[in-house]
Amino acid sequence: MFNHVTLVGRLVKDPEVRATTNNQVCNFTLAVDRFKKDQGADFLDCSAWGKLSEICGKYLNKGSLVLVSGRLSTNIYENKDGVKIKQVKIMVAEMKMLGSKKKEDPNSINPHNLPDDDSEVPF
Repeated sequence: MFNHVTLVGRLVKDPEVRATTNNQVCNFTLAVDRFKKDQGADFLDCSAWGKLSEICGKYLNKGSLVLVSGRLSTNIYENKDGVKIKQVKIMVAEMKMLGSKKKEDPNSINPHNLPDDDSEVPF
């Protein structure tokens, strides 16, 4: 058996980072387009742990385009009204930023001296 998922989507809001007893977690929701644009999108909850949670919290924000890879996790619980709820979440093992990074201090140094867009790239 194999439980692996890879998705490309945009964050629907800024990620939330919080500390747990022994670790740190970053939760965010991805909007992932379906095969045809007119079919809408799926909104999938994602969790990144440890060092990856720090990176997600620091560099991602609402609208960020990312590729995530990980496994599906299912949790079944009973809400306060006694109704059983089934929650499916992506447990993120890898994340790649596909768009530009989070806006930083305008006085920060660009280590490679590259333009922020492709307008000045000669090829």
